[in-house]
Amino acid sequence: MLLVVVVLAGCVFPYHYEWVPEVSGRVVDQHGNRVAGLWVGVVETDSLSKKEQVTASTTTDKEGRFLIPPNTGWGVFFAGQAAYYPSRYRLEVRSGEESLYSSRLVDFEKGISPRHWKGAEITVRLKE
Repeated sequence: MLLVVVVLAGCVFPYHYEWVPEVSGRVVDQHGNRVAGLWVGVVETDSLSKKEQVTASTTTDKEGRFLIPPNTGWGVFFAGQAAYYPSRYRLEVRSGEESLYSSRLVDFEKGISPRHWKGAEITVRLKE
């Protein structure tokens, strides 16, 4: 009953968040040739524990393209609550266990947020 009163009083309300928007792009080699069959993933690093986990991944198609859906969810926001973003996200490209490319996508502590690249297609150019 108390929870219903608090929600109705406007102190607590649900919200839909998007930690990492859709990421799409293509992978090319140093000569601009498309690279198929590479693992592409979004890796999350918790700022406190430093633990890493893959939040989403895919494999490049025959044209070297990839598409990773957005990382979204529902949460509860309390009036007066300070925003805390406990994670950093990076895009990583691998061949087997070898990391070929890694770049920050979201790092709220460094001021890199989804709005900087949302909707942009990323071209990953691999080095030799």
